[in-house]
Order: sequence, then structure tokens, then C-alpha cells
Amino acid sequence: MKSVSIHMDFFKQIRKHSDEEIGRLFRALVADIDGSESPELPATLDMIKEMIQDQNERFVKNQSEKGNKGGAPKGNENAQKQPKQPSVPVPVPDTKIKNTPPNPPKGGKGELFLLVDKLVESEKVSQAVKGWIDMRFRKPKERWPTKRAVELAINKVGGLGYDENRAADCFNESTINGWSGIFPLRGG
Repeated sequence: MKSVSIHMDFFKQIRKHSDEEIGRLFRALVADIDGSESPELPATLDMIKEMIQDQNERFVKNQSEKGNKGGAPKGNENAQKQPKQPSVPVPVPDTKIKNTPPNPPKGGKGELFLLVDKLVESEKVSQAVKGWIDMRFRKPKERWPTKRAVELAINKVGGLGYDENRAADCFNESTINGWSGIFPLRGG
């Protein structure tokens, strides 16, 4: 046995002993694992040690027997392999970003969402920018966008001369690919 697990059932008995005795019990359990000499224990602690070891041996034996069975019993309908189903494209529903809370947290997504609402007239582009911001907030904190970064990204796409759909696609492509930056669409 390479480990020991002390079940809650034993704590009531263990708590009746001093910290020093509990330490000796712990040392005795560790000694049995690594094969070193076990300290002398009073009869009650020795009995608790034996019960803990018996419980662990039963657990290991039980786990071993489960592994030897090799899974679900024969005849179990749930264990039978199912024939592969042909893959069918599943329609993806439109997802909408939740509305900004009335009192967004200082420096959080909500504050940036309000900035987007102020800077972007198109609802479609606004939702795409918010999706990009939301994706960035799933990254480590040092990668979260600042107000200035959001303003620059919006201005960058605005300067590319894209219509509403292409501008939204530009932000959506960065979101889908997990990019922190905003890049012109391929093919102009």
C-alpha cells in the first residue's frame, strides 16, 4: 500500500487523544507505508491504526476487483456498442450577448460594453465588438483589453472602410480564432 486514507468514521476516536499521540499515530501509519520502524503506540491508538489499515486494504481490494471485472456486466444493454450515427450538421442558434448591467463594475466588461454602446452606432457591429471583449476577458487578467485598446480596435476597423457586415466579420473572426488583436479580413 503506497497511501493511506483516513475516513471520517475514525475522527471521533482520534479526537479523544492528544496532539502528541495523534502525531505518533500518523508516524506509525507512514512508517507502515515506507517500511520504516513504527513507533510504539498505546493499545487504543494501535487499535485505531489497525482499523484504518483494514479499511484501506478493503478499499484497495474492492477497487482491484472492480478493475478485474472489466466494465459493465455482459448483457447490460447500456454497455453494448452503439452503431455510429451519420453526422448531420446541427444549426447553431444566434447567440446574443447579455445586456450590460445598470451598474457595471469599475474596470470590468460592463464599463467597456458601455463604451462600445457610445462609440458604435450599428447594433450588429456593437454585438461583434462585445463578443470580442467577452472573449478577451476569458484570458488571463493581464490580457484583458483597456478602454484605449477597445477605442483603437474600433477606430482601426472604422478606418478600413468596411460596411457594417464586414466590420462585424472582422471582430467575429478575431473572436472565433481567439485573437487579442484585430486584423483586416483576408481578401480585402
